[in-house]
Amino acid sequence: MRFYCSDMKAKVAAEEDRNVKTTIELPEKLWRAAKVRALDDRIDFRSVVIAALEEYLRPRPKKGTVS
Repeated sequence: MRFYCSDMKAKVAAEEDRNVKTTIELPEKLWRAAKVRALDDRIDFRSVVIAALEEYLRPRPKKGTVS
């Protein structure tokens, strides 16, 4: 079976759209502060976690460069 570039792009796009469910333990104060801020900002806690992970996973500047 051969995969062509467009097939792979479609497969990757489909995988990016899938969600996973996970369980994590957080310090209660941190969880409560994030939950309250999310309510103030009228967004759900899930969106807060996604935004935090996206920020964490942003490419880092290369060492020796000024940002």
